[in-house]
Amino acid sequence: MLYKNYLSFFKQYVSLMHTRYINKIVVDKNQLFVYISYNFIRQFSLFLRDHSISLFKVLIEIACVDYITRSNRFEVSYLFLSLKYYSRVNVVVNLNELNFLGSLTSIYSNSSWYEREVWDMFGIFFSYHNDLRRILTDYGFKGYPLRKDFPLSGYVEVIYDFDSELVSYVPVKFIQEFRYYSYDLYWGSDLSKKKLTSSVNLFSYRNVLKNSFKKLDN
Repeated sequence: MLYKNYLSFFKQYVSLMHTRYINKIVVDKNQLFVYISYNFIRQFSLFLRDHSISLFKVLIEIACVDYITRSNRFEVSYLFLSLKYYSRVNVVVNLNELNFLGSLTSIYSNSSWYEREVWDMFGIFFSYHNDLRRILTDYGFKGYPLRKDFPLSGYVEVIYDFDSELVSYVPVKFIQEFRYYSYDLYWGSDLSKKKLTSSVNLFSYRNVLKNSFKKLDN
């Protein structure tokens, strides 16, 4: 069976079998994308793994994206591989921060690490997970770094306290305020000034380069 023909056949087969739970099915660039309800992920994964027409025995990855402007802001994508039919399927679910997903650890053992990463970075809870702990951040870390509402600088930073001779966490402090820099302006000058005197322009990086090239030409 050809790869492209199999995807078309499998798309029709799945759409007829699971009309209640499937929201949308798309074939794009020889990959099948199945959008389902988030509370159906365990049942659909069992179908993909054990049904004779699918046999997606390998879970390759679980990825998540935060679309903060949506009501269901999180989009979690499961990528499965069928070695028998040489095909891949992407199962996509959408949920918000109050919903939770069923864990696939009893179906695909390698999903334990992927689910812990999604929990650590996005705060999506996986029910029936036997060891749902943070995997990338430090002990006692608060917040979920890959959420769009989490600040890029974070809330705390790690320093070494010479007085207590211990590593401790302190609130993030910036030594100087955020500045915009331009090659046309000298360090610390006001960006609102559109015209600068000739003496100041001599110290700008662009003019220094121009003067050096002029000397080389002469």
